[in-house]
Amino acid sequence: MRRLAVFAVVCAVAAACSAPSGAVEVPPERLPFSLDRTPTATPSPPGERLVTVYLIRDERLAPVTRLVSADLPAVEASMRALLLGPGPEERAEGFGTDIPPATQLIGVEVQEGTAEVNLSTEFQSPAEPLDVLLRVGQVVWTLVADQEVVSVRFMVEGVPIAVPVDDGTIADRPVSAGDYAAIGPA
Repeated sequence: MRRLAVFAVVCAVAAACSAPSGAVEVPPERLPFSLDRTPTATPSPPGERLVTVYLIRDERLAPVTRLVSADLPAVEASMRALLLGPGPEERAEGFGTDIPPATQLIGVEVQEGTAEVNLSTEFQSPAEPLDVLLRVGQVVWTLVADQEVVSVRFMVEGVPIAVPVDDGTIADRPVSAGDYAAIGPA
């Protein structure tokens, strides 16, 4: 009888120490980490917003986040941030731009999903074909990063211009990020 009692105690202890079978619910506050995989957005300071502009890195477009004034329309703020080019830290990390430094934004408007961007003549400064393609791609990818914009039409000093696309042709129409997929972010 005594053996039976010892056996029962040993079985009870073993059962209490064994891992439970099946799913076990653990309250979130008892976990040492968060299960939420969605990054928490860092709120922008009042009067400012985050935009994405595309610089060049290793002969491809590369996204960079910038803090801009919320007082300007988003597409205008994005273009102004792009035309500033890379800052010292970005340059140290290998970012560059193929947009000529003297290029000025004359205006940008969005109508029915097409951004019409008007730039100064410096935008058309002579360069190697890949550099011109990257230059145009920077503007296109920066503008289509805005939810309102699907395509971009280019103007220089108020005159519509044709632009190169990555299949080697010249497009006399609004262009989209798909026209620059070959140089898009890796």
